[in-house]
Amino acid sequence: MIPSLRTRIIALLATLVCTLSLLAPSAPTAEAAPVPWAPGETTIAGGLHLPWGIVQLDDGSVLVTSSDSAEISRVTGDGQRRVVGTVPNVQPLNEGGLLGLVRDPENPRVLFAYASTITETGNDNRIWRLTWDGGRITPDRVILSGIPHGRAHSGGQLKFGPDGYLYVTTGDTNNRATAQDLRSMAGKILRIDRDGAAAPGNPFAGRPGLEARIWSYGHRNVQGIDWDSTGRMWASEFGQNAWDELNRIERGRNYGWPLCEGNFRFGSTEPCSDPAYTNPVHTWRPADASPSGLTVVGRTVLIAGLRGQSVWAVPTDGGTPTRHFTGRYGRIRTLLPAADGRLFVVTSNGNNADRILLVDARALVPGQHPTDWAYAAAGAGLLGVRDGGPWCGLARGGCFSRYEKGSVYWSPATGAQVVRGAVRDHWGRQGWEAGFLGYPTGDTVCGLRGEGCFQTFQGGSIYWSPATGGRFTRGLIRDQWAGQGWESGLLGYPTTDEICGLTRGGCFQHFQGGSIYWSPATGARFARGAIRDKWARMGWERSFLGYPVTSEICGLAAGGCFQRFQGGTIYWSPATGAQFVRGAIQARFAQMGAETGVLRYPTGDEACGLTRGGCFQTFQNGSIYWSPASGAQPVRGALRDTWARSGWENGRWGYPTGEEACEPGHCWQPFQGGMMHLRW
Repeated sequence: MIPSLRTRIIALLATLVCTLSLLAPSAPTAEAAPVPWAPGETTIAGGLHLPWGIVQLDDGSVLVTSSDSAEISRVTGDGQRRVVGTVPNVQPLNEGGLLGLVRDPENPRVLFAYASTITETGNDNRIWRLTWDGGRITPDRVILSGIPHGRAHSGGQLKFGPDGYLYVTTGDTNNRATAQDLRSMAGKILRIDRDGAAAPGNPFAGRPGLEARIWSYGHRNVQGIDWDSTGRMWASEFGQNAWDELNRIERGRNYGWPLCEGNFRFGSTEPCSDPAYTNPVHTWRPADASPSGLTVVGRTVLIAGLRGQSVWAVPTDGGTPTRHFTGRYGRIRTLLPAADGRLFVVTSNGNNADRILLVDARALVPGQHPTDWAYAAAGAGLLGVRDGGPWCGLARGGCFSRYEKGSVYWSPATGAQVVRGAVRDHWGRQGWEAGFLGYPTGDTVCGLRGEGCFQTFQGGSIYWSPATGGRFTRGLIRDQWAGQGWESGLLGYPTTDEICGLTRGGCFQHFQGGSIYWSPATGARFARGAIRDKWARMGWERSFLGYPVTSEICGLAAGGCFQRFQGGTIYWSPATGAQFVRGAIQARFAQMGAETGVLRYPTGDEACGLTRGGCFQTFQNGSIYWSPASGAQPVRGALRDTWARSGWENGRWGYPTGEEACEPGHCWQPFQGGMMHLRW
């Protein structure tokens, strides 16, 4: 392999970035693209037994937990379902098992799961940190254990909030008193960091004897939490026999259980009016709801009903709740907004009869803007709280909303896409949606090699890594890079944007492992290593070699490589380094078999300025000399040595006019001054 050398210092950095694309942008051929789920209402997986948590990945596929088997399966748009991991020592009895699942918004290769566990020392509920490599989930470590697990009411939901911390719901384990006990994690909503410790700012931190992880308490069995775009937290809660609840969760608040159920004292019709307890926003009879999963889209809270076998839509502004899909799917466990604007619905009917469906839920959230749905699908943990919008009137009918940690842009042609971080910043420097990149066509995707991120746009892509920063790539340069394996290939990440304005209308882009050059006459070709460095010393595309007409080609004899250019070829081998050949000498070298012929590799560049306008080049096993009168002729071995002693082309023999010929004991070669013979 050619040794990797440093990227050249670019004299053209001051050149203005070309604003015309090399060609019309082509569709990505290797970048992650959403899995094409079937349109309309569709069952994406069936024959499941008690699925619980669900996460959508960047490629559109989903990961789903099975509460009884402790397996995590991946379901793709082509209908394939495959187990990709198992959490150990899960105890599925008493409403427990492998329950909630969430992906870390700061590291897409990390997930967290809520699991009921049986060990030699007893039972508890635990939070597992899992790693995801794109094909397999591996349990890493338990970040929090000791959450009580009893006969029932295990809670089990976990999500990242807009503040970046992990929120966990726990049940009272059918031991009512624990919900009011600030020393216990049962019957609470916890707020923790990624190591399971109490997050900064928790209400009971620093108070001796109290559990510092508690965020709110007085809960019976919360199984659904989410945030609206203003940062308000919502939770669905199972009641006992009288009232289920939808609550607005606030720091340190007491939600009353077991002293209160719904808006009343437990077991009575007396109002729960004690200001120490926070009453629910809305209540239902358990037969109508028994709420589990919850998600917020815009100004609507969507709640999954188990016993109620429906989805409730509750306006966050206090309007009248509406009921949907009643009885259509049976018991509904979990809801998740999909990136394509539909809703994942996970059922909980048991007996291997459960399904995951994609349904059109637009009727449930009337008046919501497409950016609201994209925010819900991305999650509050990824984007934070809304900073403004939606604002419309952008180029080509677009709109956008801005959040603490990114933005959502929408256009009729591209839909709503999340753009954030350094990728968003670099897009802004190119003119946002009004620039040549246009609108994003996919969300910002991270977790690439070297902790990189990328995003596709109408006019190209932006790639970012900690080592290279954000760079755009587009057109045929992008396609050539794709053909080499994107950032995982030999070229690595781009280290510059595309730079145009070169001689003869060309453009180039540098990468960690080389460069790609494009011109209208040659197309896009990569150059790297010693061949690229040789070309650079000769003046890049401004030299007589011009632009590359092939990319580097290796696998030659003795581990060599070569690359063709408009004005010649550069050959490299470990023994000879990089040397160019061109013109008549190159043609003669090729006739003789190039590096596989008798001359082998060039050991020096072509040198001209000899007598009578001649040139020569040395090779491992000889030389080629050229003059206008004699053409290009090889000379080697003892004949070459004899010729050298006579003064080369300046001696009486002049230039060679033909190739050496031999027979046993005798070789000869014609020169301008006659036939040279050598006998032994």
